[in-house]
Amino acid sequence: MQEHEKTIRSVLLPLTNESVLLPHSAMMEVLPERDITPVENRAKWVIGEVIWNNKPIPLVAMEMVFGAEKVEKPKRSRIVIVACLSAENDYQYIAIRTTGVPRLVQFKDETLKLMKFNGLSDEFIQFYGELNHQMVIIPDMKKLESCIVVSHVKKKKTV
Repeated sequence: MQEHEKTIRSVLLPLTNESVLLPHSAMMEVLPERDITPVENRAKWVIGEVIWNNKPIPLVAMEMVFGAEKVEKPKRSRIVIVACLSAENDYQYIAIRTTGVPRLVQFKDETLKLMKFNGLSDEFIQFYGELNHQMVIIPDMKKLESCIVVSHVKKKKTV
């Protein structure tokens, strides 16, 4: 009898130097770049808000989440709508700017090799590793979402 090998379905979001690895079920939609509304009193990595399904949602530059001071807008950027993990938020989704089209991947747990942080700010990183010879970051999405909520609440109070 052959043992059933479990594969993990995920999505790779391309960034400038690395890729973010998220559960496949978290990705809702991939959009072309669109108008970004500036937001005051926000975390520096929240670059504004975009309208999706007639609701404003925060747009995040993951490179800045991981410590980059500034990120230029990529030529072929996409906006990936991601479902929030926590039900405690004022919103259900966040948007992440990527440098290209996300890619679906399936892998076995042992294929992902965990590594030391590569000089990146580890505040929002759950794991850093290599998957099929590509550097990947698994972000701490719950922590990231909670920090967006804090800046989102500040924005509401100052209006």
